[in-house]
Parts: sequence; C-alpha cells; structure tokens
Amino acid sequence: MNILIPFASDEEIAAIGRGLLDRTLPKPAWTHAAHFAATLLPLAKCTEVDVYRDLPDIIRTYNQATGVANTDSSAYHETITRASIRAARDFLENSPPRPLFLTVNALLASPLGKSD
Repeated sequence: MNILIPFASDEEIAAIGRGLLDRTLPKPAWTHAAHFAATLLPLAKCTEVDVYRDLPDIIRTYNQATGVANTDSSAYHETITRASIRAARDFLENSPPRPLFLTVNALLASPLGKSD
C-alpha cells in the first residue's frame, strides 16, 4: 500500500503558518493536513500565536481573504477547531522529541488525525 506522507520538512510547516497569517496561502493548500500543521506549529515552537486565543480569528480572517464566507454551515467551525486544538496539543505532549513535520505526519496517520 502506498501511503501519502503529507510533509517532508519543517520549512513546509512554517510556510503554511506564514501563508495563513499573511493570507497568501493558496486556497487549495488549506487542506486538512495544513489545518493540523498550522495548529501544531505554534504549540511546538512557542510562537507569539496562542492557538486557543488566536487561531479561530486567524482562520476566519484567512477564509474571508480567500473569498470563503464564515457561516453557521460552512468555513470556520468552532467545535471542530477547539477539538482539533485539544487533539493536537495532547498528541504533541505525548510525542517523542523529533522534527515537527514528523510529528504532524504521525498525528495525521493516527486516529486523531482522521478527517472523519
């Protein structure tokens, strides 16, 4: 079986974070994997972004900048975002020290990382 590995470097993760913050990330790149990468980046790297406080507005602002309306039935979802933040935090806390991209890939391959 050929398993797709989403990320090959920490720079890919950093590029997602930068693109999300400055709203230059191409919309097709804002995937399920990118959501977890953008969540784990500030959790792991102790950036100025507080995921609990800032990530919801960052996502909403990015959606608006890319022409996606934040409504009750589409785009930003509070419950899913909060649950994903908790899952990412717990996964990171229980992961061995390793490059961030490997942690993101491991999370995505785990039951917590499944989109369903």
